[in-house]
Amino acid sequence: MKSIIAETGTVRCLYLNTKEDTELRVDWQPAEGVSTPVLSFNYFNEWWTRPAFLHDLSELKERTQLLLIRENSAYQAILAVPGKAAAAEFACAGSRDTLRMTFPGRRPGSEAQGAVLSARDEDPYRCIRAVVAAACEMHGIPTREKRTYPAFAEKLGWCSWDCCYQDVNQDQLIQKAQEIQEKCIPFGWLLIDDGWEEISDNKLAGLEADRTKFPDGLKACVREIKQISGVHSVGVWHTLSGYWDGIAPGSPLAESMRDILMTNKDALLLPEPGKDEAYRFFDKWHTALKESGIDFVKVDSQSSARRHYGEDTDLGACVSDLHAALDESVNTHFDGGLINCMGMGAENVFARPSSAISRNSDDFVPKRVNGFFEHMLQNVYNSIWHGEIYYTDWDMFWSSHPDAAKHAVLRALSGGPVYVSDKIGGSEKEIMERLCYSDGTILRAPQPPVPARQSLFADPGETGYLKILNTCRGAAYMAVYGFPFRNKDWENNGGADRQEAEGVFCPEEFFDGRGAEAVGRADSYALWDPAAGRGMTVSAGEKVKFSVGPDMYLLRMLVPLKGSAAVIGSAKHYLASHCVEEQELSEGVLRARVAAAADEIIIYSRACPHGAAAGTKQCRITAVGNGYYRVDIPRDARDDSDKTVEVLIRLSE
Repeated sequence: MKSIIAETGTVRCLYLNTKEDTELRVDWQPAEGVSTPVLSFNYFNEWWTRPAFLHDLSELKERTQLLLIRENSAYQAILAVPGKAAAAEFACAGSRDTLRMTFPGRRPGSEAQGAVLSARDEDPYRCIRAVVAAACEMHGIPTREKRTYPAFAEKLGWCSWDCCYQDVNQDQLIQKAQEIQEKCIPFGWLLIDDGWEEISDNKLAGLEADRTKFPDGLKACVREIKQISGVHSVGVWHTLSGYWDGIAPGSPLAESMRDILMTNKDALLLPEPGKDEAYRFFDKWHTALKESGIDFVKVDSQSSARRHYGEDTDLGACVSDLHAALDESVNTHFDGGLINCMGMGAENVFARPSSAISRNSDDFVPKRVNGFFEHMLQNVYNSIWHGEIYYTDWDMFWSSHPDAAKHAVLRALSGGPVYVSDKIGGSEKEIMERLCYSDGTILRAPQPPVPARQSLFADPGETGYLKILNTCRGAAYMAVYGFPFRNKDWENNGGADRQEAEGVFCPEEFFDGRGAEAVGRADSYALWDPAAGRGMTVSAGEKVKFSVGPDMYLLRMLVPLKGSAAVIGSAKHYLASHCVEEQELSEGVLRARVAAAADEIIIYSRACPHGAAAGTKQCRITAVGNGYYRVDIPRDARDDSDKTVEVLIRLSE
């Protein structure tokens, strides 16, 4: 039996080339006093992973991709990496220190190549980053920092799915466009989800829109949407294989593409997986979409490729070709405007050469019992590994929903696209105004968040809360969400035991978030609540108590005080520091350059400010309490062409 051993601070690679599942021994000593020292990520369907909190490896679930193990003095991450011939995953081998490597999707009787990457480190996040980065290098793809975030997704968006589902049609979209115009909601993009295409027997029959739903055609509908609503970009949905069950045999589309289609073991007609053939498929479709005014695409059902192509092809090589062709076509026609979806299978994740956004969880389902908690759990934990490679999409939500504010705060911290799927007439502008500027530009963190170290090996259904961390422009953020304690009625009673949970947080915890090294430590900090608009100061070692129930959340931002005053950020937005381009405290004057769209900012000052000005315009200062002040920036202090405005606050005479 082969053993997985990595020295602290190193990454070890174990290559496997086999026709059979392989048992592996894991060298580890569980941390004392930690009930569940194993955090694993397993697939619960074809497309998505979720976390599991385990006592040891004997509890390992089928289809596990990644493990993080807590030891006494270090952490160990173990990742299954697919090869060219098949996927690669872990499963239970029956003991506390062994696991079984499986190779789903391989051709019967063929050899499968794969690898096991393991790393040990004193920092759990660095540990995962090491194995994920090594897997990216093995597959020749970039990590997140080297991917270009698409321009369309910097704006607020709306998607048709939870509004119309597969019944989407031209009339509904025009009605939504009219609502957007009437309510003056600054959406920058609109996505026409599943249901717009010409479909026969769950298969794609043509490249045009269904004329019974879009009697004027897609091009005319898109043009009218843009004219009425003012949205700049309109996108459409499609799948990696055309539609859920591929291409309709005997259709004009199938006849026109016969030389670039294949029939699989289940008699489904699919795009040929060779890169050149697949590119011709996507290029033809995207050319037609571009001519209809489409600006970006969402490509779904990506990890169904294992079911569609597995056992008929070398799965890893096939999926790599499909993604290379898709990314190239999207770069050619839509300037990289792509949302990858239903594609967290490792053979997909480690195959995309350039696209930057990937969905991070199962769907938001408006009426699902306990839906928010499962949705949050998947997104926050999946972000640990998935967020090392992509800007993660935490899916749409409803702005008119009992959980709307909780969803909104999650999206503010997500570092990815922000969009809603409200019914016609159901969009609440007030919720969305906390997430974007008046021109629809979202306040976006530069990276996805992670769960706090305290939450890594603690099931929120047992502790009663989940801590989430991120950073943005000189500030560190923590959200604490109450979580219902699980009992046998979890799926039936809408929340199980709904008692409140108590805990503490301290400034040091904030610095486990991605990008925290840029925030900087201090002896004292401003601790601001962007949701409630109030704050306090804390010392470096101070502990702050909290209490949250399952319908509650706390949002706090931490700003180091390296002098007597600091700019906190926008008074209106959850990700307040996003508007702060730079700040400097010198000779009794606090100088700040902030986004021109920010018309109210919060500052902290130990001394009462004596005045403020933006250019030649005086700013009104209002005390908020506990040393915090709101500075109102006059609209005429900047021109429409200005991207930033300089504000000077006098702290002494």
